[in-house]
Amino acid sequence: MVHEHVRDIYTRAARTAFLDREAVRGAGDAELEQLVGGQRLDSLPAAAGSVLRLVGGAKGPWFLGERLVLADADPGGLKEAALGCGTQETGAQLHDTAGMLVLTCHDGTRYEVVDGCDLSMADPPVWILDGTGDVQKSCGSLTEWFSRAADRVVNLSKDVARRARQGRPTPPWARYFTISASTRPGRAGDRTEGGAESRP
Repeated sequence: MVHEHVRDIYTRAARTAFLDREAVRGAGDAELEQLVGGQRLDSLPAAAGSVLRLVGGAKGPWFLGERLVLADADPGGLKEAALGCGTQETGAQLHDTAGMLVLTCHDGTRYEVVDGCDLSMADPPVWILDGTGDVQKSCGSLTEWFSRAADRVVNLSKDVARRARQGRPTPPWARYFTISASTRPGRAGDRTEGGAESRP
């Protein structure tokens, strides 16, 4: 089931990365309703709802460098900005831009979206819409998109741990992890004393 798959992706990354349990907060029902209304959606894919219920309130290190809907951006404003890109008549196209779900924005020029015609799917593909109107497939499914984000979270924690072991200054995102010089993020489930468990 999609919900369990999304939660498993989150839990494994949180444990492996020694994610601070206070760094991340999920979105609640009212926030998800704000998303559906603000972006004028017919529905919200199950996988999107599951992801946002985990990281949509305060995302911590998830989607670092990007504005994630609800966590960082007003849903309606994010969609209006994406709609301003239009689409080009190139190989890949969105069939329903007016009904699309806009998930993230990077540098105000690149948006990750779900085509409006796919919103009834539990785990639809994710597309990249850039400022020129060009459209490319980002991931074959929302769960794949979230899994890639999980890999980035783990890599960020490894960078923090490496810097700590070397006695080098740690980057700003170090605050999202419970990592010390002796911490070595590795396999999922590996914990050291004081490491944070993932929050459901």
